[in-house]
Amino acid sequence: MTAIVPTLDKVRWTKQKCLAHLERELESLKTSRFQANREFAADVQQVLATARIHYRHYHGRNLTLEDLGSKRTEVENSLQKIFKATPKKGWPYDAQRLINRLKRHWEEWFTFLTYPEVKQIIMMLRELYVPLSFTAK
Repeated sequence: MTAIVPTLDKVRWTKQKCLAHLERELESLKTSRFQANREFAADVQQVLATARIHYRHYHGRNLTLEDLGSKRTEVENSLQKIFKATPKKGWPYDAQRLINRLKRHWEEWFTFLTYPEVKQIIMMLRELYVPLSFTAK
């Protein structure tokens, strides 16, 4: 899921991929029979946790907006290091599929570290749609 939301300056529209979907896939990799999948999942989850910590520090007034933007670079560099740490036999299919997805939508995963208001808007939109349920026939 991708949310396209206006930033507060009303000039730019930006995308933020839903990290919850990514985290569900990472959770399933943690039970994989392949150790490389399990290690990949744990490493990427740590990067996501770090990104969230930076976001909370910004809202706790422990980071400036400029500092938060530099943290995005650090987070993205951490992910790149994980991708480059390819096991001898290569990444198992599931990990490689997630790497490809992360790369394909690179600019959309950590938008909330550049435009922190994006995450707030996404949460408000989610609250509006959570009560709705659709059943397949």
